[in-house]
Amino acid sequence: GLLAIERGPVLYAMESIDQPGSPYLFDMVVPKETAIEEHFDSDLLGGVTVLTGKAVKNNDTVDFKAIPYNVWNNRGGGQLMVWMPASDPYILPEPKPSIASRAQQIGGWGYNDGITPTSSADINTPYHYWWLKKGTEESVEYRFDKAETVSSVDVYWLAFEHYDVGYKAPKSWKLLYKAGNTWKEVQNPSGYGTETDKYNHVTFHPVTTTGLKITAQLQDDCSGGIIEWRIEN
Repeated sequence: GLLAIERGPVLYAMESIDQPGSPYLFDMVVPKETAIEEHFDSDLLGGVTVLTGKAVKNNDTVDFKAIPYNVWNNRGGGQLMVWMPASDPYILPEPKPSIASRAQQIGGWGYNDGITPTSSADINTPYHYWWLKKGTEESVEYRFDKAETVSSVDVYWLAFEHYDVGYKAPKSWKLLYKAGNTWKEVQNPSGYGTETDKYNHVTFHPVTTTGLKITAQLQDDCSGGIIEWRIEN
């Protein structure tokens, strides 16, 4: 199954910045019998006790490092894992590179990891949400290093009840592409779907562009977000 690592009352987590090799975390197995060592690192995050041990990644034995969960997200963007696979059936294989995974995310984070969620309430992998926004128009972008020719996208909307705010698919949305210094809506979109628990597939007249933007009109009574946004040429 899945396991969490604790030292006394302190919950630990892995961040990709601390792991050797690939920054992708979700294909790493930490067997329950793994021996874990601890040491105090005075130079890390103001001084913390870190836990180290052996994990299995792509059939190879690798070292891992875990830090206290309360000091995560202080060293730039990256992946985080708290519940760690203890056996192969629980890993998520690393997705193949794509137009989306190569793009820079603007105005958000977590929607280009390539991992298909199990539902619109699946928050076990990275996702983007518009925190405490209701009834507003919000947007996220992809910026490409070079012009890409694209003709369809797939959007998987976030939808679940949080104790502070609820999330639903937006009331409506549009897809824009970068044309010089301006944004234009794509031509002949097949329909801007707002269904949950599935990818909403949209085809359109092919464009060659350096950027795409989703503009979403949120529901009046709740917020919204995107778990995954795929692009096809």
